[in-house]
Formats: sequence, structure tokens, C-alpha cells
Amino acid sequence: MASLSYAEEETLQNSNIESGYYAGPVWKMTRYNGEFDALVGGRVGWIINHSFAIGVSGYGMMSGFQMYGHGFADNHDHGNKLGYGGFEFEYILNSDKLLHYSLSALLGVGSLGKDEHQDNEDDFYEHDHQSDTVFVFEPSLSGIVNINHWFRLGAGISYSFINGANTIGMDSNDVGGPAATLTFKFGKF
Repeated sequence: MASLSYAEEETLQNSNIESGYYAGPVWKMTRYNGEFDALVGGRVGWIINHSFAIGVSGYGMMSGFQMYGHGFADNHDHGNKLGYGGFEFEYILNSDKLLHYSLSALLGVGSLGKDEHQDNEDDFYEHDHQSDTVFVFEPSLSGIVNINHWFRLGAGISYSFINGANTIGMDSNDVGGPAATLTFKFGKF
């Protein structure tokens, strides 16, 4: 009698996939319209087998938050604002090592705007707001230190390619470019 031999069927549910997660704030220093500026935001991600993460992130420009009429801006100040977010994909190399690296890319959309405030003769503020919807692609490279089992600290560089800035007197070269990044990750790695 002949014996039948079956290979074990591989399925996603029965495989040895390990999952983790992280969340945390991110700080970026970049040039915006010829001047240094900071972007702050955060990231949330699902980690698969300690080496690949899928998540979302979002960032906003610090100098865009100005309080008009309260001593922070003059009567003709232009508040430039940039905010963007989207999906982020990350490849993590040797995550079990004290110092390791990651390559990531953000694919998303955002808003680039300009606010102009001006006092009129009756002591009222006139407000003019213009904005563009922009598309963002931002690859990055980071060195990461494992502080403990639930905290990682990363420092790196990124480069944002921003497309669609055209109606407010700036083009994509004025708002995209290199950035230094500092990332705090809290979670289960």
C-alpha cells in the first residue's frame, strides 16, 4: 500500500508572525522659504516581525501658529503655514541591536497656506487666507538607540518632495528639502 505524503500548508493565520506597535512625537528642523523652521508631529505604527512597520504620521510647522493682535506679529505679518500627513512605511534593520537603522518613506497630502492680517482704520483686523493642497513624498534614514524594552530614540535625516505649491508666491523648491529629525518611539517592539 502506498503512503501519501502531504506538505504542510502555509497560511497567514498559522504562521509565526510577531506583531508590535509604537507611537510617539517627532521633531524636524528644516528650511522653509529660505529660513530655518521646525515641524512637530507624531507617528503611530504597526510593527511586523520586528523589521517592517506600517503606520500614519502628521506634521505641522511651528512658525505658522501666530497670535495676531497679541504682540507676536506686526500689522502686516504674513503667517506661512505648512501641515502634512499620510501613510508611512518603514524597514527596520537589526532591531534587536543596541544601535540599529531604519529606512522609511511618507506618502501623503497637506496644506500650504499664507495668512495676511492688517489693521484697518476702524481698528478691525482684515484677514486674507490663501492655500494650496500639496502632495508629499518624504524618504528618511534614521539611526535608532534601544533605550529599554519600551522606548527607542532615533535621529536622522529626511528629504521632502512637495508638489502642488503654486498659488501663494512659492514653489515646491521653497518648501521642500532636507530636514534633521528627532523621533521618540514608545511601544512594544
